[in-house]
Amino acid sequence: MKIAIASWVNVSSLNDYFDHPVPKELAHLGAPATAVTNIIKGLHELGHEIIVYTLDFRTEKRHIFKGERITFIVEKERHRARYKLWDGWKFETDQIAKLTHEFPADIYHAHWSYEYALGLIKAKVPHLITFRDDSWEILKYFKDVYRLGKFNLDRRVRAKGENFSVNSMYLQQQLSGFRKQLPIVPNPVNPHCIQPKARPFPQHKTIKIISILTGFQKRKNPKKALEAFSHLKKIMVEDLEFHIYGSGFDQGQAGYEWALAHQLTDKVTFHGYTPYDQLIAELPNYDLLFHPALEESFGNTLLEGMAFGIPVVAGQDAGAVPWVLAHGKAGQLVDVHDAKKMAEGIKSVLLNKEVYERLTHAGLARIHNTFATATIAQKYVDLYDKILKDIPLEV
Repeated sequence: MKIAIASWVNVSSLNDYFDHPVPKELAHLGAPATAVTNIIKGLHELGHEIIVYTLDFRTEKRHIFKGERITFIVEKERHRARYKLWDGWKFETDQIAKLTHEFPADIYHAHWSYEYALGLIKAKVPHLITFRDDSWEILKYFKDVYRLGKFNLDRRVRAKGENFSVNSMYLQQQLSGFRKQLPIVPNPVNPHCIQPKARPFPQHKTIKIISILTGFQKRKNPKKALEAFSHLKKIMVEDLEFHIYGSGFDQGQAGYEWALAHQLTDKVTFHGYTPYDQLIAELPNYDLLFHPALEESFGNTLLEGMAFGIPVVAGQDAGAVPWVLAHGKAGQLVDVHDAKKMAEGIKSVLLNKEVYERLTHAGLARIHNTFATATIAQKYVDLYDKILKDIPLEV
């Protein structure tokens, strides 16, 4: 089957699949989308031919990268948000529609319900659109004109699109007013993260805790996370370190400056933005993954932590998080609105060998049983077959 993927994807994330390495000056093109990259790899490993359409404002011309059964096209988009808002992303959606005619496929799959999805709808091609967030929920956290424009894009996609899926039970429930029982296909884990066995209870002197946050924003809950670590130091005698990765958390940036102003930097290391490959290489050095987000439509970081056998502490009502963590069987669920309760939850894992090792084993088992790349890729192929045979998509 020839499958076209329309989405944000970073070209360098598929470098190993091309006949020639991506030139350094072009490696930045596209945008990181870990789950989509893993899906592409899974579909390719199943023997399918893949075409990727992505847009980037940092190029003035089209770039094409090719390999065995894969073609990756980067097309121009506009840089100015106001132009996109003015005409409802017409130029961008036209670009995607044009690519479907120049680089045709049997089935077309858009990720997220925005310009890539609307481009496929314009092209009138057989399509699947995967919701990866709830535009209304995003708008509640980011009250700005740009997000309002995205919300309107999403509504146009819902009105005109035909076939949809979601990546979590949480999103299925959130979108039940739009369509009931949308098929769930979870995000796949990066197979390079999966360890052959779970890790033992830490015996070393210093215990290292990691949080991976995308921006100093309310939805990711960094302030409560820093307060929780401050409290954790008071209720544990062990030597603790807290390492925060992500944009906004480098020295001089908003997250660091807030922590400094509130005297919450002791034993905290602010790593700032870290490239994905480097982050994955460093993740196994940590003893516990602390995920304080208030809401997640999925949470790829949770998968990577479980795959490395790292116990996870995360929100009991944080969107898809409880479902990803098997409702507490594969991770410790806590009230992320309460710093002291978060600290107590972390302590309960770090001071209890039985709990620690139970979570590492359960997390790794859930990865194998639910989030393996080949399994996820085949679930999508099954949906593609139904669409091409005009069979209604059901759970």
